[in-house]
Amino acid sequence: MKSKDIAIVGILLAIGAILRFFLTMLHTPLTPNMIIAFYCLAIILIRPKILEALGIGLVAGALSMMISSSMFPPANLISEPIGALVCFVLYAIAVKFSSMKSGIMQFKPQLSGIIIFCMILYVIGYLSIITLPQYLPVMAGYLEIKIIIGIILSALCGYLTYKTVEKGSAVGAALVTFLSTLASGFSFAAVAIFFVGATVLTKYNGDMMAFVAVFVPIVVVTAVFNAIVVQFLYKPSSRVLLRGQE
Repeated sequence: MKSKDIAIVGILLAIGAILRFFLTMLHTPLTPNMIIAFYCLAIILIRPKILEALGIGLVAGALSMMISSSMFPPANLISEPIGALVCFVLYAIAVKFSSMKSGIMQFKPQLSGIIIFCMILYVIGYLSIITLPQYLPVMAGYLEIKIIIGIILSALCGYLTYKTVEKGSAVGAALVTFLSTLASGFSFAAVAIFFVGATVLTKYNGDMMAFVAVFVPIVVVTAVFNAIVVQFLYKPSSRVLLRGQE
C-alpha cells in the first residue's frame, strides 16, 4: 500500500473514531459505529489488496474496542476484520457488475434514490415509532404526522441522492457498506454470545429471543445509517482523491 493510501486510511479511521467517541458520550439509545462506515469508504476508495483490507479491519477493530460501551469490546477485533473482508469482496463484485452495459445498472441514479428513500424511511419509522417514545414520552402519539414527516424527509433525501449520482453511481458503495455493517454486527453478536453468553442471557432473563429482538434492529439501523453516510461521501471523496492524483 502506498504511503498516500495509508494516510487516507488513517484520516478516515480517525474521523470515524472521533465521531464514535462523541456519539458514545451522548448516551443515546442507539450508537452507530461510524468507524465501519469510514473503513468501508477507505476500502472502496483505495481498492487495497485483500491482506491490506484485513489490516484495515484489524486497526478499525482496535479503535472500536477502545471506544466502546458494548457488552464485550474485544469482539471488535474479530467482527471488524470480517466486515472489512466482506466489503472488499462485495465491492469487487459490484465493480465487475457495474461494468456491464445493460440491465438494471442503466437505472443507477433512480435505483440509488429509491434505496436511500426506503432506508431513511425505515430509520425514521424505527426511531420515531419504536425507540424514541420509550425514552421521550412526548414523542408518543401523532403517528400520522410522524409518517408524513418521515415520507417527506425520505423523498427529499432520495432526490438529493439521485442528483449526486446522476452522472455516476455510488449505489454500489452504499449497498456494500450496508451488507458489511450487517456482517460486522452479527459476527460481533456471535462472538460476544460465545464468550459472555451467560452475562447476556442474565440481562434478558434467560430469553435469547428477547436479546435478538433488541439487537437485530440496532444492527439494521446502524447498517442503514452507515450506508447513507457512505452514499453521500463517496462521490466528493472520490473527486478529491482523483484531483490529488493529477
